Amino acid sequence: MSFLKRKLAIAGAVLSVVMSAAILGNSLIYAFSEDYKSWKQYGSSWSTMYLGSSSDTVKASGCAVTSAAILMVHSGSVTSDDFNPGVIVNFLNHNGGFSSGGLLNWWALSAYAHDFKYVDSYNVLKGTTQAEKAQEIKNYLDEGYYVMVRISNAKMTHFVAVDSVSGSRVTMMDPGSSSTSLFDKYNVSDVTQVRLFRGKNSSAETSPEEDDIQPLTEACLDAPETA
Repeated sequence: MSFLKRKLAIAGAVLSVVMSAAILGNSLIYAFSEDYKSWKQYGSSWSTMYLGSSSDTVKASGCAVTSAAILMVHSGSVTSDDFNPGVIVNFLNHNGGFSSGGLLNWWALSAYAHDFKYVDSYNVLKGTTQAEKAQEIKNYLDEGYYVMVRISNAKMTHFVAVDSVSGSRVTMMDPGSSSTSLFDKYNVSDVTQVRLFRGKNSSAETSPEEDDIQPLTEACLDAPETA
């Protein structure tokens, strides 16, 4: 093989490697950017992190902060390139984000991502049927809010992030299970409240007067699906 042919062969091989890497890189970037929807409070590198100075861990009681992390990415307020629940827990641990009992201070989230703002505290769902509650949640989404649902009964309090609503089906991003259907996983009667947020991509401009909202901290009494 002549010198020129060898150079052409080498150049072709290099180009092939570069093109393959670019294709693989794009697929990896896409996969990584989508991964936030499946973030869990259990079985993750952040699961054993403590919430503030409390004895509660993300695995045991971190549904609210994990759901918040999901919505922070979902709203465009941060990107998952350099962010995950462990990052926000670490930040909150050093910036008064949890009470001594491990309760999440919702307003502290904005100190990390200024575009992500907690809007409303106790917002009770008025409907009683699945269809009515799904419609209420959809109304909030249509108004440009990012929604977290509170599920509560005598045994647990749990938070999940809402992805979308179609008819009476609410697709959720649940940090405590692998399920994606809110009402297939949880009883309709246990879905009682929502928490509303605005993010970078939010079109919602109105919110209650700040003076009318008292600072709120909350925690979960979770039973994660798996260890």
